[in-house]
Amino acid sequence: MKPNFGNYISNFINGILIKTSIPEQTRLAFIRYFFNTGWMFAERMLFMIVAFFVGIYVARYLGPGKYGILNYALSFAFLFQAFSKLGLDGIVTRNLIQNPDKKLEILGSSFTLKVLGSIFSFILIFVSLQFSSSDYQTKIMVIIIAAGMLFDSLEVGRFFFESQVKAKYSAVASSVSVIVSSALKILFIFLVADLLWFAVAYSVEIVVRGVGFLIIYQKKNQNISKWKFDKPISKSLLKDSWPLMLSSMAVMLYMRIDQIMIKEMLDANAVGQYAAAVKISEIWYFIPVIINNSIFPAIIGAKTKNETFYYKRLQQLLSLLIWMALLISLPIYIISPAIITNLFGDEYLLASSVLSIHIWSGIFIFMNNTAGKWHIAENLTKLSLIKTILGATINITLNIILIPKYGIIGAAWATLITYAFIGYFSNLLFKPTRKLFKIQTNAVFFTQFFKP
Repeated sequence: MKPNFGNYISNFINGILIKTSIPEQTRLAFIRYFFNTGWMFAERMLFMIVAFFVGIYVARYLGPGKYGILNYALSFAFLFQAFSKLGLDGIVTRNLIQNPDKKLEILGSSFTLKVLGSIFSFILIFVSLQFSSSDYQTKIMVIIIAAGMLFDSLEVGRFFFESQVKAKYSAVASSVSVIVSSALKILFIFLVADLLWFAVAYSVEIVVRGVGFLIIYQKKNQNISKWKFDKPISKSLLKDSWPLMLSSMAVMLYMRIDQIMIKEMLDANAVGQYAAAVKISEIWYFIPVIINNSIFPAIIGAKTKNETFYYKRLQQLLSLLIWMALLISLPIYIISPAIITNLFGDEYLLASSVLSIHIWSGIFIFMNNTAGKWHIAENLTKLSLIKTILGATINITLNIILIPKYGIIGAAWATLITYAFIGYFSNLLFKPTRKLFKIQTNAVFFTQFFKP
């Protein structure tokens, strides 16, 4: 029989846990979530290593000016991505967990909705470009990226794997897409290709990832032809997801609008400098996403059994994430000039000042990712929408004030202030979220972290 490395690891972990007083069911659940989280980390680590260094190679090849145009095109297209995703990600996974007997109807309905949303998103991008001051080549780049986003609907297969705590399948599809896209970028650099082809590489990544989800879903004895569109389920999904869709749109607005405003107020070179710093700062944002996607379902399960235990686990999770963010931010803040010049080159030196400010945003991003899951669990998605709309408004206002006066340094401060408001201070404004604010504050001091 062929040895199974996964079984060896499972037996090893179980052997350690069996010496404790932890019940067998809890031990098995821990091992299951351990492997699920491991697969997600492996996929994102691959993305971080391959895509990150290839991205730096691309930035060096293009220079700040062209790199700025590429990031402007990506930011413009992603502003409208909320309409293709429709805020369904967490909602579909939750419904699949709660109603496994309705799997085919949920998947079929969400797929249909996402197809329609992707088409609507593409039309919006095309129309919006007509009012843009960008040149013809930049507009074509945006259209190419938007065309790839039409395949976002195929990620419905990922929702099914998430509901089954089988992240390894979606990790394989995502990893293949990153490898293919990265290989294309290296090839284009080798061929001294025009800037337009790098937009093609980003579009191909989205297409390969979507098709990969579909192929793996089919290979795991599932059949997409059995998916069924159900009108009542579709209405229910949209009823739950529309606040998240608008919230996601507001999130993309305050995460991407800065690069668009820098291009309009300054120039493409400034966008390139800013994008280089953001690339270093945002690469860590996969950590809370993976941890929350893997662990939060178990925390939701604890809510049905014991409310006190539920909030204790929530605070422990927040403590872990906040201190991980702090341990990442501090060394990067200290050596930001060396990081930028060694990775991107001397022509990107101005990006180090942006990085030393922007990197602290990660603390509030880590907080807010867990808060987003909590909002869904507590059915406070409309409140989450209000917070993100306020955040987007603050970010745009601060950018208008700070960019003309302080350039890309001002944009970095606008981002940090916005993230701090959305992820933490806004929870003081609303009565239902003040409890979360208290938990976040206590989480900084590890008050519950080592308690069983």
